[in-house]
Amino acid sequence: MKKIISTTAVFLFVFSSLFSAHVGRTYVKYLDGDEENIFKAPPMPFPLGLLSGTVVEVCYFNAEIERGNLRLLRIQDDPLSGIEHHRYQQYFSGLEVFGGEIIRHFKNNDLQEIDGEYYLITEMELKPFLTPEQATDFFRRDLNDLELEERAEEIKLLIFPVRDGETRLAYRILLERGADYSMTGFIDAHSGETLSRYSNIKTDTLSIGTGIGVHGEKLKLSTNYENGKYWLMDKGLNRPVKQYTYIQKENYVLTDTDNYWDQDGVSVSVHAYLGLTYNYYYQVLNRHGIDNHNLNIKAVIHYPGGKDNAFWHSQYMMMFFLDPGAQGFQTAAALDVIAHEFSHGVTQFTSNLVYANESGALNESFSDIMGTAVEFKWQPEGAGFLKADWYIGEDIYSNYGYCLRNLANPNAGGYPCHLSQKVKLPNTQAGDWGGVHTNCTIYGHAYYLLAHGGTNKISNIAVPGIGVEKATKIFYNAFTGYLTQTSQFVNAANGLLKSASTLFGSTSNEYQQTVKAMQAIGWIVN
Repeated sequence: MKKIISTTAVFLFVFSSLFSAHVGRTYVKYLDGDEENIFKAPPMPFPLGLLSGTVVEVCYFNAEIERGNLRLLRIQDDPLSGIEHHRYQQYFSGLEVFGGEIIRHFKNNDLQEIDGEYYLITEMELKPFLTPEQATDFFRRDLNDLELEERAEEIKLLIFPVRDGETRLAYRILLERGADYSMTGFIDAHSGETLSRYSNIKTDTLSIGTGIGVHGEKLKLSTNYENGKYWLMDKGLNRPVKQYTYIQKENYVLTDTDNYWDQDGVSVSVHAYLGLTYNYYYQVLNRHGIDNHNLNIKAVIHYPGGKDNAFWHSQYMMMFFLDPGAQGFQTAAALDVIAHEFSHGVTQFTSNLVYANESGALNESFSDIMGTAVEFKWQPEGAGFLKADWYIGEDIYSNYGYCLRNLANPNAGGYPCHLSQKVKLPNTQAGDWGGVHTNCTIYGHAYYLLAHGGTNKISNIAVPGIGVEKATKIFYNAFTGYLTQTSQFVNAANGLLKSASTLFGSTSNEYQQTVKAMQAIGWIVN
């Protein structure tokens, strides 16, 4: 059996002797064989063979920062752990290296550890043979739609790492059609080949009013009174975040004369549940909204661009909720679905996980986990509509007993609960962009095991639960602080172990149960 460890694990091993508090001692590997993925990093992107001694290696990254080859993206302050996460983007000869991202973790201004992927590039052809317009045409033909509109300001020449350590000069191009179709592609600047692609759509004056939601529930609403009527928006000057619920298109806001909203249950549910989601992130995780700086919360309901769905649009930074169609899905009726879409926005402003293959499945998994956590915060546990449980989207159906995914028993719906059951699908829309929804239940189930407790059906490993709030903090801290945009399943496992150790200590019960949860879904933990 070939031993596989993540790039993160390589960094942990390298720096363990320098930062010896509680990092670098545990990492994971696959049970059987290698994992194929177009966003997989070369086996050892960091030039270990060129350097010796951990101090030299730290100095290497410092020198790269000084040379401008590592440029600060953002600093994330995590009040849960007291850690500051400094994210750096890798550059080579002034060009961004896609997926080359380093995270330096500081506590009290002391460097604790370094994670991420860094690519050793010695030389390559940096002059494109194709113009941006020619590359865009190649991408249109690849998508089989010559009418797609490009965002010229989004076209960027960069370096794209492919398998076996090879790098290509490529254009990153965004093509779209309205609000319901948006694709990013990486087009070889010499040959016109599509190296990879992913979707940008992640599917799935103060007054207090009262409204009736989709399931007949009575909900409180933050509204504004202007020009003799109430508006379904919250933009009070004393409020930290502004919230808008639009009808069919942006800037069209529903109004009411008496602040009792009983004419449209969809608008009531979406507006109220988005407010509860914001409050959860703030109260439990001390996060200030989607971008942690109180980005306006915008949602469009009754969007006419399809049926039976909901999605976060990463370009518009808005949520869209579609009406029921043939399947009868009322996506606006479910608190976990609304929190799920909100959490795609959180991912965009933290790890920014690419929406394809394993990184895309992690993106979906995080949204399922946070949707479940929000549900357990605001709804009573139990079976039935408007109850907290381990089903995803059970409230979107007209009859209780169905769901989109089951985190307690993913196999019941044909979804995987173990790494050995991972489904390999093509990175196409028909292939669920490489199985982003299909495979997301592996880590969703790990969350269930850690929070609630249970036994994995494949490994037969039992995990005693530590409670929803503690488990959520471990997953939130890992997914937002320790993952990069091209992180794979193995990186998530490493990140969760580090998160549990950082938050609760490496000898704590919480850490030991996190180890068991990773073993339960198929990892060998050293």
